[in-house]
Amino acid sequence: IIYPSQNHADYMTTHEGAPIGGCRVIPNSIDLSMVARDVPRNPKKVVYCSSPDRGLHHLLSFWPEVRARVPDAELHIFYRLAPWIADVGALGPWAGTHPDVCESARRARYVDEALRKLTAGDYGVVVRDLVPNVEMSRELASAGVLAYPCDPLRYTEGFGVSALDAGAAGCQVLISDADALPSIHGTYATVITGRPDEHRQQWIETIITLLKADLPRLSVPAHYAHTAVTDRWEALIREQLDFRVIPAQPAERPHFTHPEVGEALRVRQRGGFKFWETTVHGSWWSMEDEQVVRDRWWHPKEGEVVIDGGAAFGSYGLPALAAGARVVCFSPAEPDTQCLVANLD
Repeated sequence: IIYPSQNHADYMTTHEGAPIGGCRVIPNSIDLSMVARDVPRNPKKVVYCSSPDRGLHHLLSFWPEVRARVPDAELHIFYRLAPWIADVGALGPWAGTHPDVCESARRARYVDEALRKLTAGDYGVVVRDLVPNVEMSRELASAGVLAYPCDPLRYTEGFGVSALDAGAAGCQVLISDADALPSIHGTYATVITGRPDEHRQQWIETIITLLKADLPRLSVPAHYAHTAVTDRWEALIREQLDFRVIPAQPAERPHFTHPEVGEALRVRQRGGFKFWETTVHGSWWSMEDEQVVRDRWWHPKEGEVVIDGGAAFGSYGLPALAAGARVVCFSPAEPDTQCLVANLD
């Protein structure tokens, strides 16, 4: 079992009955080549970009005092809030026997009401939608502070990717000590211990200090870089699996009849799923069932046919070509698209 932090592993083995033996810790990573560092920075810009139920209600309660003492401070919230408020905020009436659900609904209703007041007044609060990772990196690089008063209803943050993204973008990171956050990010982030509502004034003062200080851009430890983490995954896989090059041997599966070269295949639609169909063996194979494709075609032998979509050609097609197999490749796979079996030996 692979965990993103030792804290997460300890929680799962202690509280959730996960087996103790065989645990490994490999952290999440950041692709530094995609991090924007050349963006003009607004040191008075604060960003919140995590799930709103984990702490947005605290930050919104802090904000009027922050704004009063730093008049040009801005708070940018990145999340699709409306569906969350509509869905979760309506759960309260029937959730009396479910404390976590009831509290989540209370937080949603508080966020809804607080945003109505803050966005109607001159508080510098901007509600944004979810944005692609590249754009989010630029938003973080242009900000002065990521404020994350994390206060989860139960164990939630086994790592905290938003804090890593912010630190890599050079943003000052301010977090609580919830779950795995301090053990992962404590070397470069500012950590406030205890529940945020019990240390309200400390949070307000720290946010104001970071906004006024205009500190140099942060950088995250090198062991969180994408290349370093992928090296650990590769080492683990090589350790666990027996990697040997096995020469392909001609073989036929008696239950499978190969389509002829040049034979037309048709992609059909059934019950919302796309399938392959050939006139030779008449079988239906679900395109959505990747495991079926992986199990049957991952290591094809010479003469076997690999059914392959264009987008996945690197995953399935190249190993097949290396083994001398014939490949059926189509892209895009739309209903009633005819494809040809190509002999690529």
